[in-house]
Amino acid sequence: MSRRRGFSLLEFRFVAVALSFGLAFTVAAAADVPADPDAARVIAPRAEVLALLEKARAAAAEVKSAYDRRDALVAVAHAQAAAGDNAAARASLVAAREALGEDHPDDNRVTSYCQIADELVKVSGRAEAAATLRQASQIAAGIRLPFFQADSYVMVATRRARLGDDEGATADFDAAVRAAEQDPSRSGGRLKSIARGMAAAGRFAAADALAERLTDEFDRRMAYEAIAAARARAGDLAGARKTLERLPDDRKCDGRWAIVRALTQARKFDDALAVAAEMRDCPEREIAYAGIVKEQAQAGDVAGAKATAKLVEWGFHKEDVFSALALAQARAGDAAGARASAALALAGLAAREEPYWRDHAQVHTAVARALALAGDAAGAKASFVAARAAADKGETDDRYHGSYKWEALAALASALAEAGEPESARAALAAIETGEHVWSDEYRARACHDIAAAEAHRGDLPALLKWIDTLTDPTSRAHACAGAAEALAKKPG
Repeated sequence: MSRRRGFSLLEFRFVAVALSFGLAFTVAAAADVPADPDAARVIAPRAEVLALLEKARAAAAEVKSAYDRRDALVAVAHAQAAAGDNAAARASLVAAREALGEDHPDDNRVTSYCQIADELVKVSGRAEAAATLRQASQIAAGIRLPFFQADSYVMVATRRARLGDDEGATADFDAAVRAAEQDPSRSGGRLKSIARGMAAAGRFAAADALAERLTDEFDRRMAYEAIAAARARAGDLAGARKTLERLPDDRKCDGRWAIVRALTQARKFDDALAVAAEMRDCPEREIAYAGIVKEQAQAGDVAGAKATAKLVEWGFHKEDVFSALALAQARAGDAAGARASAALALAGLAAREEPYWRDHAQVHTAVARALALAGDAAGAKASFVAARAAADKGETDDRYHGSYKWEALAALASALAEAGEPESARAALAAIETGEHVWSDEYRARACHDIAAAEAHRGDLPALLKWIDTLTDPTSRAHACAGAAEALAKKPG
């Protein structure tokens, strides 16, 4: 179903994260991958992997929406790279890059080119990614609305800086400032975003200078928070604290929380805990510690997560923290600890006065995954049932086209597949509407990918192929084939 849309789900998340964290985290991916992988590397994959890759490519070619076709081709590229064929992955990414032609809005094309550049650097080296970003910069030059043009230039500039293209990054940052200044009524907000991007790229002097130009107190404060966070992430905690001094006293809590988020995302847990300890009287203290616990748990640092969890008397975030901890404990083989943490999570959930069904679905899904891994089949089943009931009641906010509900259903479908419950997983998948809204299709595609990957990992290939053939939507079929191929390629033997 072809449609004009402002952002895909992936694009929205890029923008949301960029606005929250000053682009520091989103652009890091381009810097954290090998500079020049061997594009000719090919490891002969098994016949079933080749067959699935061919089915995935064929399905992607059938997708009518340019946005969905791009995302399907990226999924195919991931599977091809997992199979060891970087050359094929590069070809798929180039096709994905070109999916949005000149008949699509230029700001959407810039976002797409930036996303593809992040992927290309992993399989084809920095040179190809740099060339893609040069094309993105050229497209940005044609954007007529200053608001969108400034944001697009920042998106490109931060990535060019990460790839070491200092000249190109400088030119794009300068172009972003010029674009922002074309619309005086909105220039403050745009200059704030540019300062954030400069800080994310490590250009702290330029970011400081731009922040000093801001006359609106809110814009200036947000810029300095982002600069402080970026300095901390870059290892300059002293510089981050010095930047905090530029914030009003009643806003220093916000600044410290921004620093904690940056350090937590970078998995610099000792520094994050040190700054969090300075937030004694801050209302954000609990959520700051919650973020640290969850990231420690995701990183497999169970001991660290347990120690951090003891530092706070948990209120609103209790269920979120202990469901994440339970899953980490289960993965580490601590079945008793996982069951204890799961009980704390469910107790926190039960204590809520006003149910927020999306959170109920998320917590029950995490608890079910943990209990399944811990060997508590009955407890896992009960939480899966509760998660499905909560997801079915999920919020349908018109601003997000019901994405909260579909997000919960997709996560539940993935978890059920992982736990060896393929029929229940497919039932949850079937409840995600298709064809009506942009994001429902994308959540469904993600769930198809995860269900197929889980079933491929378990090894019942005939049943998996039979199910894939029932998927009439080419987007779902492409993602399912790609997920299965990727899982098989990574499976030993």
